[in-house]
Amino acid sequence: MTRAAVASLATAAIALALAPMTASAVSLSVTTGSPQDVTTTSATFRANVLVSALGGSVAWQYGTTTSYGAVTRSLGLSLLGVAQDVTTPVTGLAPGTTYHVRVMASGLLSTSYGQDVKFDTQKTGSGGSGSGTSGSGTSGSGTSGSGTSGSGTSGSGSGTSGSGTSGTSGSGTTSSGSGTPTKSSTTTTTTSGTTSGDDTSASAGSGDDTAAGGDGSGAVTAPGVATAEVTPVLGRTFAIATVAGKVTATAPSGAPVDLSAAAAVPPGTLIDTRGGTVELKAALDRKGTTQTARFWGGLFQANQGTGARGLTQLVLRGGNFTSCGAASTRAHASKATKKKKPPRALWGSDDHGRFETRGRGSVATVRGTRWLTEDTCDGTRTTVAAGAVAVRDLRRGKTVVVTKGHNYLARLAP
Repeated sequence: MTRAAVASLATAAIALALAPMTASAVSLSVTTGSPQDVTTTSATFRANVLVSALGGSVAWQYGTTTSYGAVTRSLGLSLLGVAQDVTTPVTGLAPGTTYHVRVMASGLLSTSYGQDVKFDTQKTGSGGSGSGTSGSGTSGSGTSGSGTSGSGTSGSGSGTSGSGTSGTSGSGTTSSGSGTPTKSSTTTTTTSGTTSGDDTSASAGSGDDTAAGGDGSGAVTAPGVATAEVTPVLGRTFAIATVAGKVTATAPSGAPVDLSAAAAVPPGTLIDTRGGTVELKAALDRKGTTQTARFWGGLFQANQGTGARGLTQLVLRGGNFTSCGAASTRAHASKATKKKKPPRALWGSDDHGRFETRGRGSVATVRGTRWLTEDTCDGTRTTVAAGAVAVRDLRRGKTVVVTKGHNYLARLAP
């Protein structure tokens, strides 16, 4: 046999040997398991995965519909050719809510999906609860409620306050755990102070400023989760998603926007958060850098140009100002607005993004904060609950920095 023939036979043998391996490299078998350890806001996702060769990774898609909208971090698979059970804990779920989840496994050349599985988080207050205060020399404790069965847990460790929550119902045992406790509620109090502006009274506290999400928005998912599947484009689209209550949106064309899942909307879209909270993700540049904020309690129009380093402006819309009257009745209107809600307002919360809210009398540029913009008969009031806001008074042509616990009123007239 010639040397060339021997070489040809060797090449063919190698190809035949590699063929099964190449085929198995993309062989994936995945099954979604029923979530375990389900509480009011957390669960452990499960799956059984088989990857034949060359490794892979696994993650879970989840959400309140079969469109999902959120995805867990990916886990690498080390066992090849062996069926293995994989789990990951998930937090930030909404209490008393039906969720859909499915696993997805990725190999070298393919991705496979498991079946959809539904589960319900526990309802708030379905069992007893306990609370405690922790700090230097003081530990937290929890007690369970009465009923058929259940358990309660309490936190202990350093901090200012601790809380314990029980199981689904009834009396049971109380267990303790170490760590840093969390506050059972978040409340912002009013603080007196002085700003370098026209109006110096402080009013950072509000009944709207307390919620399970910790930022007053009412959301129970971490920022960025709800809009993770949609990528905004600078000056062309935003990613928006409802994260609490009911939110509606109308495109510049007048067409309603379907918010059953995260959606891409163009600048100029009118977003109504008077009954809920929206998460808005905007591009900062053309390289994929994004910023995320939440807005609630008002009607606004979202705008963004292609420049200004991704600055996103929220312009307050709606509101009835007919009761404000002429200048001769302004004093009466001013007293009236102190007794009832202003014609329009908007809460916002961000983490050092480039967002600003615009009212009739001022433009407020945030610096990683939680703030309230109110258009009243007298002007636009900006109240800061956390962080700081640079308020541009349009009539006076000056900028005032408002810090936590303070507010500034940009008057429409002297």
